[in-house]
Amino acid sequence: MNPTQVTFEFGAVQWIPIIMIAIGSIFLDMEYQNRTILILLYKNTKRWQIYWAKLTVVWLYSFVLTLIATLFTVILKSLLVKTPWTALISNHQTQLFLLTGNIIGILIYSLFIITLSFMLIMLLKINAAVIGVGLALGFLGAGVSVALMRAFTSLIPILRWNPLNMIFVTQQLTNPSYATVSHLNSLEIIGGNLIYAIIFVILGYHLFKKRRI
Repeated sequence: MNPTQVTFEFGAVQWIPIIMIAIGSIFLDMEYQNRTILILLYKNTKRWQIYWAKLTVVWLYSFVLTLIATLFTVILKSLLVKTPWTALISNHQTQLFLLTGNIIGILIYSLFIITLSFMLIMLLKINAAVIGVGLALGFLGAGVSVALMRAFTSLIPILRWNPLNMIFVTQQLTNPSYATVSHLNSLEIIGGNLIYAIIFVILGYHLFKKRRI
């Protein structure tokens, strides 16, 4: 046990997005599998309200998971890691400040991954495929993004905005030195995640509106 593990909430930065990938696609796909989408549309003909409500519920679920992870981290830290919250860990930042950055990064990336999952389930219509794409993004996305930017250095100003690069928000808000890898500063990577989330919401809702029941 060490302060770094506390900062990253003992791996919550990895497992919360993985859970949200599965929940995000299943939550909407089951409405079509069980035909309960008909009941929702009968009660409310405004499809955008249904789509937005489901997005909100799943994102709130990620918020609850993050809260649980934080409480779990605080408990374990008090029992096993004696470094005080005000101790400087890296880049002259306190452990509490770094933990806060990690929490914000998880919530922002969860929004990105949830909106992506909703869009993909509307596009692919196969839950297993959506989970597979999401897991590939989570485990390989950052590496692929870095490889692309190293292979085509002249295109970095463009490639740094690719969606695979957005995953670095979970590390960069805790460790600003990751900016040398993502080639985006903290505000840019936060903005990139939010912009992609908006794009995924628009595309996902368009697919949802056009999908046959």
